[in-house]
Amino acid sequence: MTRPTADEIRAHLLDRANDALRRPVAHGGEIGLLLCLDAAAFAHGLGAAWAAFRAELVERRAANGAGVRGGVHAVLGRADDDVVASVYAEFAHRHGLLVPDRLLDRDGHDRLLASAHEWCARDRARDEVLDRFGTPTALLGGTNPRHPGTLLYGAADRARPPVLFHLREEPDLPEPVVLAARLGGADFPEGFAFTPRGAEITARDHGV
Repeated sequence: MTRPTADEIRAHLLDRANDALRRPVAHGGEIGLLLCLDAAAFAHGLGAAWAAFRAELVERRAANGAGVRGGVHAVLGRADDDVVASVYAEFAHRHGLLVPDRLLDRDGHDRLLASAHEWCARDRARDEVLDRFGTPTALLGGTNPRHPGTLLYGAADRARPPVLFHLREEPDLPEPVVLAARLGGADFPEGFAFTPRGAEITARDHGV
């Protein structure tokens, strides 16, 4: 029996982490994300950065005693798995563990940063995000275009914060709507720019 090499082990753990970010439900939700990212971070020499990131999440109010699920629930009134995964995807993108479908150059990222929050001043749908901003760096939460998820847009300069569009399925509409745009790395509650419908949905989920 041939043992895998160190490079093969790192590649395997990287694949597992990326699959967990893109399909968090299939990996057991937040627990699966933690296990996969912890292993991938350790194998790539990022153990200290991973520990610092997890402490940072509490400072940013993206996590509490109930983990990131608790932080997401506090803001949105429910803890959607794709939103939870998007928080961990910030770490993966920042440290080169997120395998990208596309990365934005500096100009494209500048335009996105300048327009994303204002763009959410009116109601938007999933296809409008893709038409306006193009293919995302990663689609988190599954590949079915009629199901909710999060579209992450990251820059080639990984020190720059990603912009994330959170989508929510609504029974009266044929495609998911944009709940909010969110700036990665920001204070978690303050990082959201809700669409009008997204604000209504969030108020409803909070029982308001």
